[in-house]
Amino acid sequence: MQSFSASQLGLTLVQSILPGVDAGATVKYVRGTVRVGTDDVASDTVPADRPVHRDLPRAARFVLVQPKDEKEAERSEIWRPQRPRPILQIKDYRGRRVILFEVNGTPAS
Repeated sequence: MQSFSASQLGLTLVQSILPGVDAGATVKYVRGTVRVGTDDVASDTVPADRPVHRDLPRAARFVLVQPKDEKEAERSEIWRPQRPRPILQIKDYRGRRVILFEVNGTPAS
């Protein structure tokens, strides 16, 4: 299972310089973590021969996937009759590409 969480803290300051002229600045601190593991125990890696979808909960509605696991996530049937669909592709802070999938509806039993 892979999960992503982020938290943020921000501060915006605005100062009037002249009538009708304001200057402002925003400082934001964002911290994110990605955890990979099985059940409630996180680990740094998932064995290469283990199917990624096997570790995902049936109740998952959003799944973060690395490019090497993209096709496997698209073919996964654990959410039948729904299918996961890619909704966002981004590069993380390390420059690595990740794909966010969305699963809609009630999971298959």
